Amino acid sequence: MKVGEKLAGEVKVGRGRMEGEVRMEEFGVGVRGGMVWLKGKVGGWYEGGEWGGVVEGLGVRYEGEGTYPEVEVSGTVDAKGAELRAVKVAGEGYGLEGAVHVGWAGGSIVWWGS
Repeated sequence: MKVGEKLAGEVKVGRGRMEGEVRMEEFGVGVRGGMVWLKGKVGGWYEGGEWGGVVEGLGVRYEGEGTYPEVEVSGTVDAKGAELRAVKVAGEGYGLEGAVHVGWAGGSIVWWGS
């Protein structure tokens, strides 16, 4: 396994709250003769049983054998659901842009997109 170098993060803990953030700029991980590339920013927090997170330009792509799409999302997530305001899937034979809303409170999953 080969790991890229462009990854930075921080975690803060205090007064019953934990929060952190990871930033990736073309962070690569070698997998099965190819390379998985990650980019974007992911942050989140936990306090008193509640949690939430934000993703900004979180993307993944694979370079290696086969053809796979590149995926990129931005939005928020918490215990009630996810609001992915920007979803992009691109690549040979793929082309999708829009938004996805997913709710999972109450024991069921409901999702819709635009």
